[in-house]
Amino acid sequence: MNAATAWYRQPVLWLAIALPALILVALASTLAIALAGSSDAAPEPVQRTADSQVSDLAPDARAQQLGLLATLQLTPDGHDVRVVVRPAPTADIDTLTLQWVHPIQAAKDVEVSLRRDGDGWRGHSATPLAGRWRLRLQPQQGEWRLVGRLAAGEHDALLQSALSTP
Repeated sequence: MNAATAWYRQPVLWLAIALPALILVALASTLAIALAGSSDAAPEPVQRTADSQVSDLAPDARAQQLGLLATLQLTPDGHDVRVVVRPAPTADIDTLTLQWVHPIQAAKDVEVSLRRDGDGWRGHSATPLAGRWRLRLQPQQGEWRLVGRLAAGEHDALLQSALSTP
């Protein structure tokens, strides 16, 4: 047997070995990622019936009925946030809750309490709020809810009812 015909010098054989090995590594990696942090992407209570999930859309419908829209401004350092809601909700709402929902890991979600400040609400987060986020704004009583997205590198976002057309 000469060196040109040795088994370890056959490229087709290496291909036949490498492809299944690569598939096994990809399978193990996918399983590790899936089992590491499985949680619901939406931090809201849902009712699970058979294969479907049902969420309460009444706060979204109320925000749509009131015609509420909000603009969010984040400072460049990512710690301070200002929200203006139009038309302005009733004067008895002094505190709003702004949830920063991480798109992948629920453990990284942040909740910021906003206090009325002039024609808007202001809040501060000890954690810098940089990156991609889903946003949920609602009063503490939860009678209405506005949602939106903040893209990575952006400092402004529009929040509206989840039932509104974009």
